[in-house]
Amino acid sequence: MRDMPIEKQALAQSSKDALRRGWGVTALLLVMMGLIFHKAVWSMVTVWMNSATYGHGFLIAPVAIYLAWDKRHLLAQLPVRPSLFGVGWIFGAGLLWLVGELMAANVLQHLAVVGFIQGAVLAIMGVSVARVLMFPLGYLFFMVPFGDFASSPCSN
Repeated sequence: MRDMPIEKQALAQSSKDALRRGWGVTALLLVMMGLIFHKAVWSMVTVWMNSATYGHGFLIAPVAIYLAWDKRHLLAQLPVRPSLFGVGWIFGAGLLWLVGELMAANVLQHLAVVGFIQGAVLAIMGVSVARVLMFPLGYLFFMVPFGDFASSPCSN
């Protein structure tokens, strides 16, 4: 960085600062969403704790974080450009959560929690960042305990 002209150094530093602020705001929004929708989050964690089928749920977030961290060099080169599409995604997740609450359908609320995470990244960091993180963000859907209807009880 010392070999770069001063203008390029300033631009690189402001880009890093914007990236840090963006991730900080995203983390803050996710913590707020976790507090607001703590019942749905706790419901999902309870299923993971009490089910041999869904115990893998505890591993999904750390794996997704690692997959995102593995792309850190590529992400550092991308601009932070907030997206209104992400706000729409969050609004859609909110509607899904509301329907799940009204129907007492935990799976809809759990899907909404994952949607909130995806929407927060998209809204604050932008489309280019979300595109790079598409797999880690999509991988988060494996946290949702879903699919009991597809397995039949074993008969001995």
